[in-house]
Amino acid sequence: MKIHVIDAVLTCALCFLTGMAVMLWYTQLTEKPQEPPVVNVYVIASDKEEEVKIEPSKETEIVIEEPKIKKKWYSEEDIVNMAKMCYGESMNLPVLHTDFGDRSATYQSAEAMWAVLNRVDAGYGDISTCIKAKRQFVGYKSDNPVTDELYDLAKLVIEDWATGTEEYRVLPHIFRYFYGDGRHNHFTTKPNGGGVEYNHLIPDPFV
Repeated sequence: MKIHVIDAVLTCALCFLTGMAVMLWYTQLTEKPQEPPVVNVYVIASDKEEEVKIEPSKETEIVIEEPKIKKKWYSEEDIVNMAKMCYGESMNLPVLHTDFGDRSATYQSAEAMWAVLNRVDAGYGDISTCIKAKRQFVGYKSDNPVTDELYDLAKLVIEDWATGTEEYRVLPHIFRYFYGDGRHNHFTTKPNGGGVEYNHLIPDPFV
């Protein structure tokens, strides 16, 4: 009789434990896993930098403010004067042979233009003021013709400078002066051929 009672108790206990195990397994199976927080990132343009604060929550939006690149100002007159300057300073120069490859006449005209723009960046004045300064760009004459080729090049280079793209920069910022030897122009960091002379190492983007 005792044996039958013990068997019955053990059977009940086993059934109870099995039922509990099944319930626990079912609960874990049907319970939804906790989803990680959702982070949305937006980039907007702004003139100032602001600290981004992230508050802990289920869904967080992060706003990253990206500084604007301010376009430099120039006028139609600047383009025309730049073309006139190049007509007198670098029109129809022969191909320049360097240790880094040949440099086209267009490349050499662009160098003269960048010398002007480097002066603008250094605070010498606006484009036309730098070009018309006394005893500076002596090839500039108000009655110089404006060829289509030089006008288009001046517009391309000035726009490239104004937007900060500088895809067509062929003269580093430190070179603001140049002199000619009758065939080519030589660009230097100081007036009258002084300082460091540029070696035309930037590849020619016009060929």
